[in-house]
Amino acid sequence: MSAWWRHRRPRPPLDHRRIRDRALILPIVGLLLLMPPIAGAFQIDLRLAGVPFTAVYLFVVWAALIAGAAVLTPSLSALAEEPWRVDAPRAGEGSDAEV
Repeated sequence: MSAWWRHRRPRPPLDHRRIRDRALILPIVGLLLLMPPIAGAFQIDLRLAGVPFTAVYLFVVWAALIAGAAVLTPSLSALAEEPWRVDAPRAGEGSDAEV
């Protein structure tokens, strides 16, 4: 009987998974921050240097998304140059059933 851990596919290194997760979460968080219920919470009668606070909020979120993408870009391009990959199992390999 073969052990189950011998046939498990190896997982990508933790650093690669974290970088991919952050790259996935960044636009989702941006989308949530720009949705009307959350952006509407910042519609207050306040002006900063003559600019309505809502406009300041939108531009700050936009700038934060650009900064986050700029921080993630070098890591993502390094992953694209040397991707971590697992070869597909060959026919007859990776099965727990014994013949």
